[in-house]
Amino acid sequence: MEDEDIEFNLYRDEQKLACKANEIINDYYQEENKREQEKKKHELFHLLVLLDLVEHFDFFADYKEIRPNEPGDAIIIDEKDNKHLIEIFRVFGDIENKIINKKMNNIFNSSYDFEEYSKFDLDKMSGILLDKLFEKNNKEYLKDDQYKTKNILVVTCEHNRCAICGNWIVINAAKKLEASINIKNYDNVYVVDYMASGKDGGPVAFNLENTIAEFKRYNLIK
Repeated sequence: MEDEDIEFNLYRDEQKLACKANEIINDYYQEENKREQEKKKHELFHLLVLLDLVEHFDFFADYKEIRPNEPGDAIIIDEKDNKHLIEIFRVFGDIENKIINKKMNNIFNSSYDFEEYSKFDLDKMSGILLDKLFEKNNKEYLKDDQYKTKNILVVTCEHNRCAICGNWIVINAAKKLEASINIKNYDNVYVVDYMASGKDGGPVAFNLENTIAEFKRYNLIK
């Protein structure tokens, strides 16, 4: 990628995933106001991207159903009818939030216009990530035993990822993450990182803590 702003699609199957998110909302979320429906559609889109990218992970392999949920943001029901709670939040800067929101709205309005993105303040985004993880970890519903697993999905974006240096979240947040959350009330933190793929500018997805552990094994972080 060039240093200057460029145009991008969030995902190769944007319209297909938007249609699926709309179907889920129409089935389960008809009573909510338009603003809340829009928010849920965006969250479901990000979750569907995760499922499309990491279908071999854990309970994602053969899930039966996805539906919006309160508390949390969504529930995945696996083939054994276990419920997996998903809490979703985004980590962008203020300017990038506006760009991503416009892009998301274009997707759901069937617009094929490309949008620009700019460089991201990675230090600022690392701080937002840690603050939000700490906040979510203290939610009472993450202590609820009715769920088989309780999971957090972090949605973010980056500029000019270095394949050798690794992911900015892993590098910037690893030590602080371990220090700030000694007692976890969630089971997994998954990340969808748009434009992180050096191959095609597409998203990557990974389990945050597993990736931190892997980086440590190879002495990429101390």
